Amino acid sequence: TTTTTTTTTTSMTTIPGTDDAVAPVFKDLCEVGGDTGQVVISDSMGSLHLVDCRAQNLLLSRRISSYPLTSPAAYVSSTTIDKDGSTHQDTVAGTSAIVVVVVVGSYDGTIHCLKDWKECWCLNLHATVYAAPVLLPPTTAVFTNQDSSSLTTATTRTIIIAATTTAGDVVFLEEDRVLSTYRIHAEIWSKPTIATYDDADSVDNAGRLVFLCGARDSRLHLLSIR
Repeated sequence: TTTTTTTTTTSMTTIPGTDDAVAPVFKDLCEVGGDTGQVVISDSMGSLHLVDCRAQNLLLSRRISSYPLTSPAAYVSSTTIDKDGSTHQDTVAGTSAIVVVVVVGSYDGTIHCLKDWKECWCLNLHATVYAAPVLLPPTTAVFTNQDSSSLTTATTRTIIIAATTTAGDVVFLEEDRVLSTYRIHAEIWSKPTIATYDDADSVDNAGRLVFLCGARDSRLHLLSIR
């Protein structure tokens, strides 16, 4: 019997420029996606950094807060740029371009959204944001407030943002527009997640989206989105 042993050699290196530009990093890193080979880093001094893993260099840094940031969430959006310079999501005509969208929370209670590293909006949630925001896939969903009022979004191309605070608030956003809020009455510190499962009671059986998060009350909270 012949045994083949494969040895993997790894090496550790420091990306040039990060020792001066990047403050202590306590949060998880975030891959941009879209085969870019890029990673977004948030630091404890309120700055975001974009690193090219292939070229092993720091592409840029952006200070957006005076307080520490959460782990970022990022995605690549395919946007059409028309001849007059206007942009929209429908890629029927025009030149296709890639836009990197980054969403991050701050300990001062704000949520920031950057598109191609230009801040396009900032929303105050009025309580400390420790947990990273999560992104829901584009969908048509019904969001129900705690008082049983509901709001439906029909924009299936739009990414929905779910943010949490230490006041126990779960806030669903479409850009900087609040779709719904729900209060757990317990501090939320860890990053929530989104799960999908088949719903036998659904007419189209397309699956149900649920939001799950842990809290300081030692419970796991599940919110049904659709």
